[in-house]
Amino acid sequence: IDIFKNELNGLCTFEIEFSDENEAVFFKLPPFLENFCLSDVTCDKRYKNKFLAIHANENEQIDYKRAYKIIKEKEILPNFAANLKSGEALRVLFVSIFKVIKRLKSQYLIDKDEEVLHELRVNLRKVRSILKIFSGVFDEKVTLFFGENFKMLANSTNKKRDLDVFLSFLNEQKHANEPIYFVRKALDLEYENVKSYLGDEENYAFLKEWEIFLNEGEFYKSKLFDVSLSRLGSFKLRTLLVLAQKRLKGLNQDCPNESFHDLRIELKKMRYIYEFLCEIFYFEGFKKYEEKLKQMQEIFGNLQDYDVWLGILKRLPEMPDKERLESKIYKQIYKSREEILKKRLKFIKATRKISRNLKIYYI
Repeated sequence: IDIFKNELNGLCTFEIEFSDENEAVFFKLPPFLENFCLSDVTCDKRYKNKFLAIHANENEQIDYKRAYKIIKEKEILPNFAANLKSGEALRVLFVSIFKVIKRLKSQYLIDKDEEVLHELRVNLRKVRSILKIFSGVFDEKVTLFFGENFKMLANSTNKKRDLDVFLSFLNEQKHANEPIYFVRKALDLEYENVKSYLGDEENYAFLKEWEIFLNEGEFYKSKLFDVSLSRLGSFKLRTLLVLAQKRLKGLNQDCPNESFHDLRIELKKMRYIYEFLCEIFYFEGFKKYEEKLKQMQEIFGNLQDYDVWLGILKRLPEMPDKERLESKIYKQIYKSREEILKKRLKFIKATRKISRNLKIYYI
């Protein structure tokens, strides 16, 4: 008799060994045991020791309603257990992010803080990315509808963010007064555009439906809703890791910047899902890899910024030092590409190691 403790407290399994198959087939429980044994789990893989060690008890009753209530009342990021239903875990996560999005939107319209706008962008993209990654958990049409709306909302701030970062670069340059003047003018205009967009309740109308969806998520569930978070999460994350490995292997000096930018988007998705799942996987190097992923994503992000800056410069009127600034940016692009190509083999090796360890969670 195995009596489990901690997260599996309350679960007991009774194991009998037989001398041959016939003895097992015709075995009947003695009367004194009949009242204690609820079901035969011989062929149920959920009660194998390996499965229990990795996923805990999938049949454990969890009070999701209480979780929603706590998350709505307090702005906290929840930690997730391995045996949660994927659909319910996602709803809890989205409830917590939704609370943050509402606060950040209101805060930005009042104080114009660029850090607040950045956090708002991140959270909007995070919801959209995770919805897309976990396709099959919720109804396909519902997932697509909300994904597109979150994308439009996040994209409304793109130009302002790009101009802000470019202005920071220009402020560090000598003799850049003219481009600074034009960029500031463009920023003033873009601020009004963002303020107008974020202040228009019609652009946020879908969030009322999003709130209904979060409260009644089971109504919109699809085939993967009830799959445990550890099984589905490991599969989804490993899929991204394998794709990233392939794309990293294909990078070389001849690849256009677009190839690097496509991979940057995949790394960003990996980062979002990594943060979501960081508490449920227990093996060496899992948390360390998150830091490597962050560093690699930042290098790819820098390359993207440099490319955007060139585009902004080209749209500015002809002026002194324009060529000098372009030359400086081209040098930074070259350095970033070199750094990525230099670090990619070590990163591929680390990615492959994490990928292999994740496989045991869903096979």
